[in-house]
Parts: sequence; structure tokens; C-alpha cells
Amino acid sequence: METVASSNLNDYTVRSLDLRKVYYAEGNKPKVGVDRVSFGIKEGDCFGLLGVNGAGKTTTFKMLTGETKPSSGTAHIMGYNLETQMDEAQKHIGYCP
Repeated sequence: METVASSNLNDYTVRSLDLRKVYYAEGNKPKVGVDRVSFGIKEGDCFGLLGVNGAGKTTTFKMLTGETKPSSGTAHIMGYNLETQMDEAQKHIGYCP
């Protein structure tokens, strides 16, 4: 069985690999908002992200839309790397929280 990590970029319209977001506040310990999330969404798939309050759903979508930068990991939309090609990737997504 192929995993997202071993897949080709073009296998998925949206691909997240080990996305992680850590928040740092002065005087406090770091808070992990998203911890190494990996998934792939193929064209035509219906996708839902479920979890309890505070699970990191909103933070994950904020990283996928470019509203916030991941601390580590990679994500691609239509093969465009969100770290280096966000302008191109944003032409292929819409998001209504």
C-alpha cells in the first residue's frame, strides 16, 4: 500500500506531509497546535477533517491557505509547494471557515 510520504506529488490535489505548528509565547512553554499531520486528497474526493475542540483543524486549514506558516513539514496543492509557490497554489483553492 502506498503512503502519502512515498507518493508522487501529482497523485494528490492536496498533499500534507508531517505538517507541524508550534506556538511560542514569551515566558510560557511551547504549545504544539498541529503535530505532524499527513494526508492526501485525490481529485474528486470528499474530504472532512474531524476532531475535538483544540485538535488543530483550524490551524491545519490556516497553514494550507497561507494564513499562517507551518513550523515544519510540507504541503502541496495541485503540485505547488505552499512554502515557495503559495501564489500559484492559492489560484486553486477556496476556503470558507
